[in-house]
Amino acid sequence: MAKPMATAIPQDVSFSRVPRPGPLLLANSILFAAASLFVGGVGLAMQRDWRFLAPGIGLMVFAFPGLTCGLLQYSAIFRANGAAAATLGVLLVLAAALSFAITSEGRGLSPAILGLWFGATALGAFRWCYQLWAPRPDRGPAALPLAWLGWRRPVAAWIILLAGIAFGSYEIPLEEARHVSPAAAQLDLPAGASDVNLSRSAKSGEPYFDFAVDEASFLGWVKNLPDAPEMLPIQQPVKLWRLSEGPLHTAEHEIRHGWYHLRSSRCGYGDYVDYAYDADEGRAYYTADCD
Repeated sequence: MAKPMATAIPQDVSFSRVPRPGPLLLANSILFAAASLFVGGVGLAMQRDWRFLAPGIGLMVFAFPGLTCGLLQYSAIFRANGAAAATLGVLLVLAAALSFAITSEGRGLSPAILGLWFGATALGAFRWCYQLWAPRPDRGPAALPLAWLGWRRPVAAWIILLAGIAFGSYEIPLEEARHVSPAAAQLDLPAGASDVNLSRSAKSGEPYFDFAVDEASFLGWVKNLPDAPEMLPIQQPVKLWRLSEGPLHTAEHEIRHGWYHLRSSRCGYGDYVDYAYDADEGRAYYTADCD
């Protein structure tokens, strides 16, 4: 019996070749991966407020999503990983939907613009996934994209991540702090101020703070403030809320000797003490209006 003739396969045909991403997909992928790592670094920097709410927000909103998306984008493009591309596409569709939902609640156009970028990047990820999972013999030469970068890829990733951490450390103010310097609290306080306690309103971002300082320095500092509040000597005990180490982070405090200023609340809370100085303790207090 005659043996069947083997079918010759051209040497230039291969079903295992890795496709090359187009220049637009490649450029957007690099930009998105870099932005994701930078945002992840900002989230890691927020862990300095580890005793309070900021670490949880930093991890859930910035660090975990940023690092996850950055690694998925890297794996999809630099490692030609179709599963990573598909996962990234699904996550970005959810992120885009959330961004549009935020805009629909009257939060401005910025979330919607970000959502459009998420959506476009998701489409690119799905298209790249299809290219990887549907091999054809007409794809061109096999090559992983940007292989020429070599060892520079992880170095660049670490530089971007560290830049995000540095930015978050210096540009994002502390949400909560106890017994820190004015520089660490990022507050413009009088010369000689020390031992600063700080809390920022989650709603308005306005700070509540108190610090140790001598009386003359405090009064001179208040006079140079933009609104220049007129301080009145305390004739009767004045009560206000001060920051504390307790579980509620605040405690009522009474000042018998010193200075205070009453301000009318723009949020309908009536008159309240915003600036005060406790001469017995040598400590100044500021309370924000709307929280």
